[in-house]
Amino acid sequence: MGGKLAGIKIAMLGGDDREAILHKELLHLGAEVEAVGVPGVSAGEDYNCHEALLKAVQGAGAIILPVRGIDQEGLIYAPQSQFPLYITWELAAAIPAGTPVLIGVARPLLKEMAAAHGWQLYETADLDEMAILNAIPTAEGALLLAMQELPITLHGSEAFVIGLGRTGFALARVLDGVGARVTVIDRGAADRARAYREGWQAYPFSDMANIIKQADVIFNT
Repeated sequence: MGGKLAGIKIAMLGGDDREAILHKELLHLGAEVEAVGVPGVSAGEDYNCHEALLKAVQGAGAIILPVRGIDQEGLIYAPQSQFPLYITWELAAAIPAGTPVLIGVARPLLKEMAAAHGWQLYETADLDEMAILNAIPTAEGALLLAMQELPITLHGSEAFVIGLGRTGFALARVLDGVGARVTVIDRGAADRARAYREGWQAYPFSDMANIIKQADVIFNT
């Protein structure tokens, strides 16, 4: 099958439903995908996990790790895998220098491995083109949870948003849209000025202790 990624082997190690969708998209683009611990693809491995991981990374043009990443012990996030999956120093040594390795957020262990072996490590959570778009469903999910849990409507409520980054800004706009009275707490003077421009109250963290009691609901981003 032809496609933009035809002839390129990509190793996918662990993940949840997000990686399962990505797996389908990569196949659609023509990639040769070797997946270990991806839901619906290889969730029930009954073989040697280390050998499966080693086979996946050998010859791969790129490595994709879960958005949730790996812990400081090297355990790969793979909630539907029957067996725990680890990225070890032995496995890391099998990934050639220059190989793109993609992950949501990299912990110190993975950064140490990347530096030692010369990988091109990309933390997708830091890429604006992904993080800004990801902020939208995150904000909508937070809004839904608040509506389910609150004994009052968000319309007319005092809604505090702690931090005005990508997610905080998207969340404040959604809250404003449903009629909440939005207050933003942020350390940056420029971000507070942007909040003021949008018609929201804005305060530095130094004022939070004095005003937080006014909140009906607090979103900590």
